[in-house]
Amino acid sequence: MDPYVLIQYGSQECKSRVAQDVGKNPVWNEKFKFKTENLGGANNQHKITFESWTRTPSLLTTLSVNQRKVYVKDVISSGRE
Repeated sequence: MDPYVLIQYGSQECKSRVAQDVGKNPVWNEKFKFKTENLGGANNQHKITFESWTRTPSLLTTLSVNQRKVYVKDVISSGRE
């Protein structure tokens, strides 16, 4: 398996590097920047979507493996980058 991650914030999208020959527990140590606006307010529902994919040479295709959504307000309130 050669997994990678698509990261989406609004209409912006970034792709991680492909982690080749890493087994079932790949780690990406990459940083991505997105432009943000109007993050304040009680109803802040801005989210970042992470979708992991894997290329499968034997099947000649790319498969979606998993998807997670993280709300920006939760990241900011935890003090993380």
